[in-house]
Amino acid sequence: MGDLVEADVERIAKELSSYAENTPPWLHNRRSDWVSGDDMHLISADIQAYDRDDKNRMRKIRCYRGVRHEQGKKVRGQRTKSNGRRGLSLGVIRSKIGAPAAGATPAAPAEVKPEAKPTAKPAPKPATPPAK
Repeated sequence: MGDLVEADVERIAKELSSYAENTPPWLHNRRSDWVSGDDMHLISADIQAYDRDDKNRMRKIRCYRGVRHEQGKKVRGQRTKSNGRRGLSLGVIRSKIGAPAAGATPAAPAEVKPEAKPTAKPAPKPATPPAK
């Protein structure tokens, strides 16, 4: 762990670059390239670059896989009814009590009339004389 000698770095780079020539084609990570038709084995940043270019090409020609990539949905035929809900907003957004529902136009505020406050206590009822 740590620093490598220049000779080791060159030897590792040589081995990685000659990997495609020393292995069978079914072991390569990019078989039958779209542009050249060659079997290649990509390393490091080349993998991400080719993957990004492939997705952009599919989006550009508007093929099914490109549209699915564009929408962020599953591409390889998986079911999506109950799985793959990560990253999406789910459920119903409830409005606060008294707030208008989503999409409803707010109505003009109604005038609130203050209730009349009693100024004095009501007079007590006169006592009725007992019956004879």
